[in-house]
Amino acid sequence: MNYLLPAHIIRLGVILTTIVFIQIISSTGSAFAGKRVALIIGNSNYEHIQSLKNPENDALLMAKTLGDAGFEVRQLIDGNYRDMKRELLEFGRTLRDSSIEAGLIYYAGHGVQVRGENYLIPVNALLADEDEVDLEGINVNDFLKVMNSSSSPVNIVVLDACRNNPFKGSFRSATRGLAPIDAPMGTLIAYATSPGQVAMDGSAGNSPYTAALSRAIETSPGEPIESVFKQARRDVLAETADRQVPWEVSSITGDFYFYEDGPLPDDTAGEAGSQGSLDVAYWTAIRDNPSVSELRAYLAQFPNGLFAGVAANRLKDLEDKPQVQASLAPSEAEQPINEAPVPSDPKELTRAVQVELNRLGCDAGSPDGVWGPKSGRALDTLRNEAKLQLASLSPNAAVLKKLRQLDGRICPLTCSARYVLKNNECVLKTCPAGQLLSSAGQCYTKSKPSPQSSSSGGNCFTFNGQQYCD
Repeated sequence: MNYLLPAHIIRLGVILTTIVFIQIISSTGSAFAGKRVALIIGNSNYEHIQSLKNPENDALLMAKTLGDAGFEVRQLIDGNYRDMKRELLEFGRTLRDSSIEAGLIYYAGHGVQVRGENYLIPVNALLADEDEVDLEGINVNDFLKVMNSSSSPVNIVVLDACRNNPFKGSFRSATRGLAPIDAPMGTLIAYATSPGQVAMDGSAGNSPYTAALSRAIETSPGEPIESVFKQARRDVLAETADRQVPWEVSSITGDFYFYEDGPLPDDTAGEAGSQGSLDVAYWTAIRDNPSVSELRAYLAQFPNGLFAGVAANRLKDLEDKPQVQASLAPSEAEQPINEAPVPSDPKELTRAVQVELNRLGCDAGSPDGVWGPKSGRALDTLRNEAKLQLASLSPNAAVLKKLRQLDGRICPLTCSARYVLKNNECVLKTCPAGQLLSSAGQCYTKSKPSPQSSSSGGNCFTFNGQQYCD
């Protein structure tokens, strides 16, 4: 007779097997892990324009943070045009090595947007007119070209720029903040603030964004890259009272972790080091899709573990969600029911968000996949009306999933000037008899030329200021 084991027993067996396998690999080192490399640039001390206080500190902080996470770091402080180009060239050559698992470029300093193109400003830039920016600035597309020709499957660009436009007095077409860029396949582009907005330089030694990102990387070793940037966004929103909203665009298809297997325990820690290895192994086995029971088991076994805080937050999120019917098998209960797939193409994802906003009565305009001001206002209105906690007001998978959970009209119905709201419908205004309705929604009486009497007793009328009589 054949017996079928319950799904949760099978999953537990898989977890235990994975733990044993990870321990075996850990004992032989990390020979199978690819190299991670990073280029860090921080420009503070400009020669011809306003200097910035914190980019140098931000670059040093990010270099240390990534170094602690296992990246090989190249660092450039106060780079002039030639230095920045040379570092890009050398870094591009490094990325062509087939052993590279991930490449990251971080920039802090002045950045400007001109005619839809983003430029990073070297410290020796001398610009009298916006037409010179191509010659004196570094086009962000140069960074992306370096990434696009690399062998690494994961590429990351972090721009803590757009702190202000130092050339606004002489630039005609310069636009506030940086412009959005499509991410090439396998690339994540992160901005310190949303497109068209200005990021803060900070007053405490580091910019709010870099401080938050560094903290998120260090405190979330078992979290995928998307979760790390979300945590940084939440911290920046809290610190800046929602005035600065970090933003990302990504075409990464797999999972990437800043710490490959979480922080490794100290080899000299003895029994504590062994316990740390079990901690990392257990969390690695369950981190992608943990159940409530697995999270509880982890916290019971490792109450002060490396991932205890992350596990507690995930457990709270799962427990706060409406429970699926108890009659479902555990494997069924963990699966989303009738959940439509989230488009992987950024334009299709944007269009899907626009469709949902229109369905909920929030006018996002034509669902064309282009995220403009009207779509942004629609999402902001929905967030306020539904009291949603959204980490970003740009289209992403998390926003789409939240919108799909809502039903009915969320945004209040608004009527144009010629209509009034009655019984939750826009009804054309009516005017008293003899009056007409203007395009501004006002009732008026159409004036008719009245006959005038002249001294000769005929009918008179006025045209172009002259009076004519029969």
